[in-house]
Amino acid sequence: MRKFKYKKIYIVLILILAFISKYYIPKNIKTELGTSLLTRSFVLDSKGQKNVLDNEKDRGKKELRVCSQNLYNYNPFSSKRDYQGYALAKRISQKECDVIALQEVLGKDKRSSLKILNKLASLLKKLSGDSYSAYVGSSNDFRIRNGFLVSNKVLTVKNSWTFSDTPLTRVDKFSPGRHFIRGPFALELELKDNSNSIHFKRIILLSFHFKSKWNAYKDPSKSDFEFSRMQSSESLRKIVEELKEKAKESRVILALGDRNSESNSASSSILSGRNILDDFINKDSKLCKTSYKLKTLCKPDYKRKIRLVDLFSYRHRKFGNKYKVWSLRFRKKGMLYDEVYIPLKDLWIASNKDGIPSVGITNKPKKASDHSLLWVDLNW
Repeated sequence: MRKFKYKKIYIVLILILAFISKYYIPKNIKTELGTSLLTRSFVLDSKGQKNVLDNEKDRGKKELRVCSQNLYNYNPFSSKRDYQGYALAKRISQKECDVIALQEVLGKDKRSSLKILNKLASLLKKLSGDSYSAYVGSSNDFRIRNGFLVSNKVLTVKNSWTFSDTPLTRVDKFSPGRHFIRGPFALELELKDNSNSIHFKRIILLSFHFKSKWNAYKDPSKSDFEFSRMQSSESLRKIVEELKEKAKESRVILALGDRNSESNSASSSILSGRNILDDFINKDSKLCKTSYKLKTLCKPDYKRKIRLVDLFSYRHRKFGNKYKVWSLRFRKKGMLYDEVYIPLKDLWIASNKDGIPSVGITNKPKKASDHSLLWVDLNW
């Protein structure tokens, strides 16, 4: 009886608050309250994954949404009904992606890969009404490569580069590979709407995909191919830094993709610049080493400045556990294998008024891929 009484009081209080909110709170205050709540809220899906909601920016709406998605061996021609393609198109269209960096694009050559991406683009047009153009890069992997889908309404492609022939610095003689397994693929893009801005809105995006831990028994270095990822991380960071140096302030650069390692791994640390490859391979200094779990272990007095900000991991480290997310379940454990990197100087373009990266993640519909879709909102 007492529980029922308290329940009635609770309902009455809610009705009173709703009435006050509707008729007595000014609109500007309501907007501020809504924004404040939105920037601090998150939800849990059925597996406990935290899907953080979009961060609102007081300095205006997003001007560009950049997404990243591992296609998980998507092949629309392998069966009569393209369930995975429809789920991928639904996921991308629901998040209103203007450009999508893609990994694990199937195809023995560029022609066959473009055929697959054009099929996905046609499904996207059916769902969203917007047309997308497909682009793919070269690869040293005979099965998969990196690519992009670009909205024709929002962006114009100005240039492209493939880094499949870029030589890698080797960790030791047992390290696999002298080149990227799947060459990072880059596009230079320009926003079609450059009105009402003093900024020249051009960006360079790199889609990357490092070697996974699959078939680790074949790795001669016995590191679950972490040495391969460390080599790739060193070279990719240098590529981003060189592109940024040439572009100066006229370009924003993002590297998006599947790292295939956790955020506390040696390869992740090297990619962000918290370490460099020489810290692990220089026998004279012996500054760092990898643990048996492939984590970075360095001397207590060792410290380097971060060069590329890993937006999702940075948000978690700086703003707390409520921003902890994962993009893939591996060995029954949630892992943040996918990430978005941006040079430290450009971080403000991808952040809200509180300095929190304006990023988001979703794994729905789940038939789309085993990897989540990541996005970042840019505002000049």
